[in-house]
Amino acid sequence: MKQWNNGTTLVEILLTISIITLLMATGIPAFRSFSQQNELSNQADFFKDAIISTQNFALSPEYDKDANATHYIFMVEQGDRDHYLIARGKCNDDGPISSETTIVKTSKIPSGIDLLATTNANICYDIKNQGRISYPLDGDIGDEGIKFSLTKEKLSKNKTRYIRVNKSTGQVTISKNDE
Repeated sequence: MKQWNNGTTLVEILLTISIITLLMATGIPAFRSFSQQNELSNQADFFKDAIISTQNFALSPEYDKDANATHYIFMVEQGDRDHYLIARGKCNDDGPISSETTIVKTSKIPSGIDLLATTNANICYDIKNQGRISYPLDGDIGDEGIKFSLTKEKLSKNKTRYIRVNKSTGQVTISKNDE
């Protein structure tokens, strides 16, 4: 009578390991690309939320109002570490008056993501005029409205998110296209 060995052979084990290695080698780069796309999209959402929060602060009847403040201001400061902030203070035709501005909230852009303000980097929301944008002035911006872009250079495609603020309506949109 013959006895059968029910164990696995060395060839079967090596074949299984090579298949798993092949699947992981193709899956890890796709996962990295997905996680970087997700990081860029999340940062664009945070940026959009900060702009909307600035407008909501100006609309809010009692939110931390300073008697001297006439505007809530969304500001972008570019340099070694790009960041954006929400402030309250005064604006004129040239933008925020820095000596009369108090920072309410600040957020940093993570490293690896570049911020570009293609139009003026400050948006003033008028408290007494129901949160309407009073700066930048109409002549300072084109038909595309107020536009920012966030870019992650490590991505091979879809590496930029465009954030636009409609000057007339205040609507904030995010898109992957520069249109």
